[in-house]
Amino acid sequence: MELQTWLGNQPSKLAELLLMSADFHLLTIAVALATDELYPLGGYTLIRGAAEPAARAAWLVDPDVSGKVRRARVLVERLNSLQERRKFKNQRRGADDRIKVLIKDAESLGHRLVRDKKTNQAVAFWRAADVSHNTLRPTPAGYRRSRG
Repeated sequence: MELQTWLGNQPSKLAELLLMSADFHLLTIAVALATDELYPLGGYTLIRGAAEPAARAAWLVDPDVSGKVRRARVLVERLNSLQERRKFKNQRRGADDRIKVLIKDAESLGHRLVRDKKTNQAVAFWRAADVSHNTLRPTPAGYRRSRG
């Protein structure tokens, strides 16, 4: 069975895109330092912009977890991305349609949907037999929610 949303979503490909984002932030810091055009506190924003996608990339391709766990992590990244897209009114319907397909594909792969108890929004996928709350660490979106 060919899954509609899985093609092109291997952990390594998504990690590569995240590392490119981190790299561009680091290159911007290097240029700013070389030209003495780095303003107070601006560097911290650029460092955070490099650190967050680099950490997410490492989380996606963690060699100490199974391929099924890495796949669940990619699905969580995709889900978070679509939920961010929903914030734009003109994108909501398309994002909702893609979320439905993503959930269907994830379930056909044997992943169970986890919903936020307060909002009922889908927040994660995992194989009940393979992943516990300890191995499916919060994504940056979950981190933002936990900070208040």
